[in-house]
Order: sequence, then structure tokens, then C-alpha cells
Amino acid sequence: DGTDIGATLNNKEIAFKTNAGAVDGIPIGTAGQFLKVNSGATGYEYGAVSTTSDVEKIVSNTFSGVSAVDLNGLTTYFGATLSDYVMYHIYMSNMDFGSSTNLMMRQFNSNVLNTGSYYNFATWAIQSNSSSIQVSESEADNKWRLTRDSMRADAGRLHGLEMTVVNINNNADNKNYLQYWGRCSPVQHDATNRAHATAFGGNFTSDTSYNTNKTGLRLYPDSGTFSGRYTIYGVRK
Repeated sequence: DGTDIGATLNNKEIAFKTNAGAVDGIPIGTAGQFLKVNSGATGYEYGAVSTTSDVEKIVSNTFSGVSAVDLNGLTTYFGATLSDYVMYHIYMSNMDFGSSTNLMMRQFNSNVLNTGSYYNFATWAIQSNSSSIQVSESEADNKWRLTRDSMRADAGRLHGLEMTVVNINNNADNKNYLQYWGRCSPVQHDATNRAHATAFGGNFTSDTSYNTNKTGLRLYPDSGTFSGRYTIYGVRK
């Protein structure tokens, strides 16, 4: 039909370059935005893309030669919006202890560590060397115990632990007890070719004013210091 295709393409190229960064005439967005289909599915637009998922990594950090790790202050460690999460998964890895000991935990209330006798816990340990199952429990204790077999301090024995915590940020009334459960497996507890595994669980004891303003947790060895890494994931409501 006599149309000069080359001229047409050149014109389109020139038109495109005069609106640098535009796609199909849509002005370029701001830094960090993506090109996406609009809400009416009628065209394209630039905008943010949601990265929210049901399970989110909140924080990860290392610690070295300390007597305690304080996961206190929810806006710092557990996310800025307290109502977002229904529970937390806490992982401790590469734990190296200064002396053979057990791992303990306490609760902060209004940023003050609670050392009163308001903790209930139980641990179940399997020890292959004696083919036995050992159970320990304590009610109205001054701490939670997270391990049954001591974590050895020998060089190269790096231990791990995982647990789930609920109600760490629910302070509506004193019936919102903090609850936790988890497991660990001490590395070469007493000799090679032996299995040692511990499961644990516990809760804050009962209706008490000390449970109405929870702000965090302290994890610590019963004696000496330890090093390692903690990682916390939040599960959204």
C-alpha cells in the first residue's frame, strides 16, 4: 500500500526515545517499583509488589562469649507490628559452650527479667548408652529448662536447638500464658556412636500480674558463657 515500514519504525523509535523509560506510553515508576497489571486488569502500571508471606524471617544475629542472649523488646526483635504474628519459631545454631551445662530460659515483663517461681516445664531425654528415657519436670520453678542432657563444651561440638513460642506478645489479660515447646540433640554428649535427644515444653504458671506485660525472653547457659547464632521467624495470623 506504499507504506514506508522503515520510516514507521524509525518514527516509533524516535517517539519511544522522547519518553525515556516509558513502556507503551506508561511513565516510568520510582526506584524499586515493578511493572504489573493494574487492579482492573485493563493495562499496566508501575507499583510495589507485596512480599508478605505467612512465615517471615524477622531477625538473625550472632553472639559470642556471653552469659545470656536477651530477645527482649518486641519492636526490636519480633517485628514492629506486634499484632501481626501469632507465634514465633526460634532457632539456636552453632552453639559453643564455655563449660558443660544446660540451656535455660526466662521471661521479661515490662523489660524486667522475672526470676520469681512462675515457670512450669518438662523435659524428655533419650540416651542410647543406657537405653533409657529420662523425664524431668518442675512446677513453680524460677526458670524454664530447655535441655535434659548437658551441652558438652569440647572443641568442635556445636549444638543446636529449635522451639516454638506462643503468646509472647499477647498481653490482653493474665490468662494469656506464654507457652513453648521444642527439641534439641546434644552433639556427642559423652562418647562417640551414641544418640542423645531431648524434647521439652512448658508454660508460665497461672493467673498472675507478672504475665500481663510480656516483652521478651532470655536464653542462657546454667553456668559459664556461650556463643552461636539465633534466628527468629514469625507466623502471621
